[in-house]
Amino acid sequence: MQTWLSRSGSVLLGIGGVLFGMLEVLVDLFTNQKASLSQQVSAPIHTGEGLQMIALFVLALGLIGVYVRRPAGGALRAVGFVLALAGTILAFALDWSGTVLLPYLAETAPKVVDGLITTSSVQIQVGIFGSNTVFGLGWILFAVAQVVTADGARLAWVILSLGMLSIQFLPPLGGILLAVGFGWAAWSLYKPLVQPTA
Repeated sequence: MQTWLSRSGSVLLGIGGVLFGMLEVLVDLFTNQKASLSQQVSAPIHTGEGLQMIALFVLALGLIGVYVRRPAGGALRAVGFVLALAGTILAFALDWSGTVLLPYLAETAPKVVDGLITTSSVQIQVGIFGSNTVFGLGWILFAVAQVVTADGARLAWVILSLGMLSIQFLPPLGGILLAVGFGWAAWSLYKPLVQPTA
């Protein structure tokens, strides 16, 4: 018996993934990279992180829906699913802190916020790097498993993986690849909610 989430998983995956990818592009293009972090998080474009929280929440629901629609696929798919879900939740938490905490701290203690980049502790560096690594690695493993099991368009999952690899180094390109990869993968997985009767 299919649940609403398993039937709608591909649609949610597409909406969340395309929105996340495009917001990555917009935030990177319109953020003054030369400005201090306290100035960046105070800028109006920083509200994009708030929208990214919505995108990541929808993306997590889509991931769950796609996984439960076809739970078979071996250990690689299961591990990829767990890591991708955990990484998406961690990315949501990073965006939450960037949306809720950093703008307030930028007003009250800008030196503290700027210090997160210039003199951040090992704990902060490990936390941010670890969260981004789990997010990217999880989605790459899940995409590889989708390619192996031929669940959806293989090239779409490859493009999604390339987006995850490049997002940290070339955010605009990575964001575009993610939007295309998620959108195409979702389209290739889409099954109408109401199947036509013969």
